[in-house]
Amino acid sequence: MYNRFMKLCIVLFFVPAIIFANGFSMSLDNDTTHSTDRDYTHGTKFAYMYDKTPSLLDSVFKDREKRVTYILGQYMYTPDNISTEELIEEDRPYGGWLYLGYSFEACTVKKCDVFEIDVGVTGDWAGTEDTQTAVHELFDARKPMGWDNQLGEEVGIDLIWQEKLKYKMGNYMEVIPHYGMSLGTIHTFANVGFMVRVG
Repeated sequence: MYNRFMKLCIVLFFVPAIIFANGFSMSLDNDTTHSTDRDYTHGTKFAYMYDKTPSLLDSVFKDREKRVTYILGQYMYTPDNISTEELIEEDRPYGGWLYLGYSFEACTVKKCDVFEIDVGVTGDWAGTEDTQTAVHELFDARKPMGWDNQLGEEVGIDLIWQEKLKYKMGNYMEVIPHYGMSLGTIHTFANVGFMVRVG
């Protein structure tokens, strides 16, 4: 099931994206530096970005620079103790999220709005047990033993909006506050934060 889903993702989304792509990016998050497998333990995201946008969105955001991004991502969550096969009721359960995303970004010099829709699967369909087991074998780390207790299979969808503002502080510094929200069957939250860029 997992292998068939991955092949379908590649054929339906990434083959056309490669043809028109202006850029490719890959990001990896891992808790290796903390020597623990707890809560959010790993994430992988591939993205193809290009400037060709649908005409409807062009007309709505006609005075902005626009970009469309196709996304394939996988996130995994585990309890702290991955060496036991028993269910650990007082800790975060094993869980995985494998998804396809479509993101639209509209920017001016001082502001960016990002709209994203993610559709994917959880549970065994997400393939996170295979991913974590393979990586831990590669780096001779502890073998995860409790994936039989992971959350069940489910098809999910998230709608995400994020706004970023940019303020120049002199010639060499920018402050970029951001805020947004996610509404969906997998992630529902609000967020706020900022980034400082120097150089």
